[in-house]
Amino acid sequence: MYTGNKSIIHFSSEPQQANVSLNGKKVGVTPFTMKTRRSVARKMVTLEKKGYKSQSFPLEKKFVPISILSNTFIFIDLLSGAVVNYKDNFYHKTLISKANNVISGNDYNLTNNFYVITEKDTFYTSPFQDFTSKSFWDESLDKINFTLITGEPKTLPVLDIFRYKTLEIYHNGIGMGFLFFHTKIDYIIKKYIRVKYDETEKKKTFMFMEEMLDAGDYHLVKSLTDVTNFNVGTGREAGHWNTLTYYIVKEGEKILKIDQKDLLQTVKTYFSKEKELIVNLKSKNKFKVLEEYVYKDRKGADRYYNPI
Repeated sequence: MYTGNKSIIHFSSEPQQANVSLNGKKVGVTPFTMKTRRSVARKMVTLEKKGYKSQSFPLEKKFVPISILSNTFIFIDLLSGAVVNYKDNFYHKTLISKANNVISGNDYNLTNNFYVITEKDTFYTSPFQDFTSKSFWDESLDKINFTLITGEPKTLPVLDIFRYKTLEIYHNGIGMGFLFFHTKIDYIIKKYIRVKYDETEKKKTFMFMEEMLDAGDYHLVKSLTDVTNFNVGTGREAGHWNTLTYYIVKEGEKILKIDQKDLLQTVKTYFSKEKELIVNLKSKNKFKVLEEYVYKDRKGADRYYNPI
């Protein structure tokens, strides 16, 4: 009643393409993400791949304390399994070869795994990554927190991140538990490019902007822009806010600021291969069309550069 009775769990293996079975029934092939109903009953997972020893392990559970808030609802939670949740939502197992009992070599690659990329390193991670944003303008305070595929936690400044792939989970509906209509799972890949930010004469620095489209040297990016409004009569500051702004960037330099009315022609000029987007941009809210084209209508995708 309070927290729902389903959980999202991701399974990974080294090497990948191992069969995943839940209580003896095949449910997928690694890498694999599933939404499963919680249960007080024991659930066993088995990973199997030809030429390797199978591995079995239980989905360990933990008690959900909020279930005891209501003497009435706790019986519903017991029956539905919502009284417990799973301790982990990511399982990565290294398979052992049957032939010589050796552990398989690294099978990590960008196609089959989640990752965080800096200019110097690629970190293979668990599918769930979080941003800690303290201040948009204080670059040193913005961090990305993730867990390496080996289980070790790691934190990096957002400005060090060039590209990442994460598993985004978000809910449609209102409230918790029975009020959720359904849960969606999306794979998100984002790329950031560093550009010179010189919107005003007083502030010149480098910052990351999120890339939406690219075509060779040209990138269509978005960023939050600092806006200050002054009272004409008094000359004093009358308002201060951040606004979402789109640009065309070439070699780290902003060459064009894009308005709604200019977006269609800009895409035609710099990104002529995006035929489907060009057709869709004939609608009124062109920026919304662009976002939906890039993220495939993933409503919870843009966590860091969120204007709200």
